[in-house]
Amino acid sequence: MSAPLPSALRTRFQKFVEEGLSGRAAALRVKLSPATGARWARQGRTKGHAEPAPQGPPRGKGKLAPHQAFLEELVAQDPDITLFELRDALADERNELFYQMLTEVQEESAAEALEIAAALAHLLQGDEPLLLPEQTAHSKPRAAPDRPPSAAPQRERGTRVSSQALPLKGHPEVGMERFRLAVGHQHGVKPGNIVGAIANEADIDSEYIGHIEIHDNFSTIDLPAGMPKETFAALKKTPSGGFGSCRFKLKSLEDNKREYERLIEIFKAHDIGYFFYNGGGDSADTCFKVSQLSEKMGFHVQAIHVPKTVDNDLPITDNCPGFVSVAKYIAVSSLEASFDVRSMAATSTKIFVIEVMGRHAGWIAAAGGLIEDYGIPVVVLFPEVEFDKEKFLANVDAKVKEYGYCTIVVSEGCHWPDGKFLAEQGTRDAFGHAQLGGAAPVVANMIKDALGYKFHWAVADYLQRAARHLASASDVDQAYALGQAAVEKALEGKNSIMPTIVRESSKPYKWSIGEAPLSEVANVEKMMPMDFITDDGFGITDACKEYLYPLIQGEAYPPYDENGMPDYVTLKLASVEKKLPLFEL
Repeated sequence: MSAPLPSALRTRFQKFVEEGLSGRAAALRVKLSPATGARWARQGRTKGHAEPAPQGPPRGKGKLAPHQAFLEELVAQDPDITLFELRDALADERNELFYQMLTEVQEESAAEALEIAAALAHLLQGDEPLLLPEQTAHSKPRAAPDRPPSAAPQRERGTRVSSQALPLKGHPEVGMERFRLAVGHQHGVKPGNIVGAIANEADIDSEYIGHIEIHDNFSTIDLPAGMPKETFAALKKTPSGGFGSCRFKLKSLEDNKREYERLIEIFKAHDIGYFFYNGGGDSADTCFKVSQLSEKMGFHVQAIHVPKTVDNDLPITDNCPGFVSVAKYIAVSSLEASFDVRSMAATSTKIFVIEVMGRHAGWIAAAGGLIEDYGIPVVVLFPEVEFDKEKFLANVDAKVKEYGYCTIVVSEGCHWPDGKFLAEQGTRDAFGHAQLGGAAPVVANMIKDALGYKFHWAVADYLQRAARHLASASDVDQAYALGQAAVEKALEGKNSIMPTIVRESSKPYKWSIGEAPLSEVANVEKMMPMDFITDDGFGITDACKEYLYPLIQGEAYPPYDENGMPDYVTLKLASVEKKLPLFEL
């Protein structure tokens, strides 16, 4: 038995619980498993402390001794009980005894839930290999009162089962391996049950699940050889830019029917029935237009928009994947740069200006305002507030005189009262928007000319949205959850919707998945609420901080290679074979 975890760690854990975090959330903060956190929290509620249990074997015969005879009888009566039957038993109102017994096991042995589950799985599988060898499989008849006799044909006893997996349709290059599952027709299992279980629990995309054959009391399934969870974990740690992007904006159906007709031809040629589009407001608009094709052009396509934008300006959803990590990056970078300026302020640089993204919404700029809580004098310039030069310069001057230096966080969308951007260059992007970039030097030189303070400025630009090394843990979790929800909702028959993040509470931070119709999302921008901005227009309120802080808590660092560089995945992004002639725009 391993030594108990130190008391200092338990004290830190208890402090987080007292601050309002759940046991599982507190466990993540101190790098413990969620199961351990849940156990410690339960001990704290019931015993008033979470002190380590005495080391060594339990006194006496143990809490399970009275149940030993009962357990032995169960095993003797049904030695090959299946996981499906265990699942059904857990739903039975008579399972309270088993729940109590397992609780006692966990408390007595200090074992985590996964360890107990692994032990149960070993008992169920026995000495039978999981990988199926070449053998003759003999079906053992079992009672199945819930399944009608005619529900499935009975397999002959002594059926020879091959261990050779069949090639995977659509991916013949993928090596396959055949596995054996201890459930079959007599347990009421269907192919969909197996596919769902494998896809959800093993993190394997359904398109990589191969041939399934269901026998009387067992089944076989072909899965990719050497495709561990690490493959998917690596994808979760890859910057979104590694997946590619599209900057082509479809016009209205009325203005360019030809483009839509071509799009329909592509869908038909490649048999595309599901359309998942990941992005912000413009992407939501495109996805909504594609969904309308089902009705207007006679080809059914289920279009699901998956939110992803650093601007955080999509409506209905509490926040958007991408923004949260950018917010963390800007807050941290602004803090670190401010420390540097502070070190020089007495004899040199007194002003640091950082320009961040945000054309119409100041969410990212607001994240820079968090450094106020760390003793940094900061001025934030939002797109939601018209720029007042005289008022701004007076605010900066007052902070420099009080603190000796000042940091300015300016959104690229900061504009004059007439609507013209401080950073406008006179050029347009692919979507017809004004090309911005240059607000930081404009503001810095403005301060230099009026106040004479030496400055440094920086434009975060691509660095802020590409900084996977400083991703927020909640951002990664929510991005994965939204992608999964999009697929699930499509399989449910949903169309023209967007899965959303629903905030249930901030302290402790809790969220769930909702959905919104694309008709209410497309081309709708969510600005910063005015109660998130201080009355003077240059800072963020406590309400804004309550919104931001839960989002940026937690880290999801990527792995690093032997050279000290992030070990990111490089995707092949191979194009499918073209089936249509070239289309001229």
